[in-house]
Amino acid sequence: MLNRKLKQIGVLSLTGIVLVLAALSQSCSEKTPTNAFDDLADSTLVGTLKTLNLAKPDTAFSGSIIVSSSSSPFLFLGSEDGKNVSVALRFFNLPESLVVTEAKLVWVADTIYTGTPTGTVSATVHEIKQDWELAKLRFEDTQNDFFEPAPAGNFDVPVQSVRDTFFVDIDPNLVNKWIGLQDSLRNGILIRPQGAFFVQRFLSLNATTNQPKLQLFHEDTTRTSPIETIASGDASIIEVVTPPASGSYYVGNGVEYKTLLKYDLSEIPKEATINRAQLVVNIDSTRSYLSADDPFVIGVEAVLSELTDLDAGVDSLILNSKIRLITNSVAVLPSTSTLTINLNDLVQSWTSGQQANYGMLLETRSTGRDLYRMAIYSGELEPERAPKLEIQYSVPPTYKRHSDEANQ
Repeated sequence: MLNRKLKQIGVLSLTGIVLVLAALSQSCSEKTPTNAFDDLADSTLVGTLKTLNLAKPDTAFSGSIIVSSSSSPFLFLGSEDGKNVSVALRFFNLPESLVVTEAKLVWVADTIYTGTPTGTVSATVHEIKQDWELAKLRFEDTQNDFFEPAPAGNFDVPVQSVRDTFFVDIDPNLVNKWIGLQDSLRNGILIRPQGAFFVQRFLSLNATTNQPKLQLFHEDTTRTSPIETIASGDASIIEVVTPPASGSYYVGNGVEYKTLLKYDLSEIPKEATINRAQLVVNIDSTRSYLSADDPFVIGVEAVLSELTDLDAGVDSLILNSKIRLITNSVAVLPSTSTLTINLNDLVQSWTSGQQANYGMLLETRSTGRDLYRMAIYSGELEPERAPKLEIQYSVPPTYKRHSDEANQ
């Protein structure tokens, strides 16, 4: 009896298995997946790798402002590259009730800065007649009776291959005049180049050692002789005699040129992953002003506010826009013909909508340290040399069913 029941159960089980297999067979023949695992087995993950080469920016222009060197460790004196560079110095910490019989400016010249290393920088020293602010002094401010035309001294600076100290005679009557005045009326001296084919770099008040100072000789036996006092303020003053040629984009220092570049990225979907994005710029060495011994350091900033008035140009961006550092520093030499700058993170933030695309700003990373300038081909005459943005990106995969392909 028991054996017969077991046989019946076995037959029923076998029958059930056959029915299940038949159902599965029927389901497959009708191309209807029975569960998620069947759906995955009948499909392929399909992603897309794409390349977008933007041969030129949609918006691009350069602008400039003259930046004060009052925070720089260097001062510049001379004439080169269409610029004359003068120096203003003032001294507040003067001893009271002292009669100066001899005064010397003690000034440490750094190694040759740049230009044609021949001859000397001839300079004259003049009394400044007006008060001036360190951070705002421009060449335009030195006109209109700013200084006394008659020199209070003169000197020559030969080409420097090593750091050296110069002693410049200053009219002691001028120093005695300062001693009797309050600080706000001690306007200092203006040193003007009179003939040069290079720009010499000197250490400034912001250098860690060897700041410019006055050496004062006197006949007061109760004091040490000479008395030395470090400058209270200094600045380089740049006069642009010949601006650089039009038709190029510029990044510069001293006369601080910045270039805005903006590319249309609307073709890239928001969900795309940026695998590679690089800015490629071609450098025009004939319009650049660079040194083989001292690299010019530049970088790229993300512009964080919209430029609504294009007539305001980069001048407005420099003064008013918020920017964010997005690349490491890039060194440029006269031998540099092409720069390739990684912009992966910036382009990803633009295309994903993390931040608005207001463009990028190419600028110096060494404000006040040098007077270099890099010229970039704009593509105006040679379109193939325009700044280009090369992007490789991938679009997320989609499910494509093999059965759908078979039915097409």
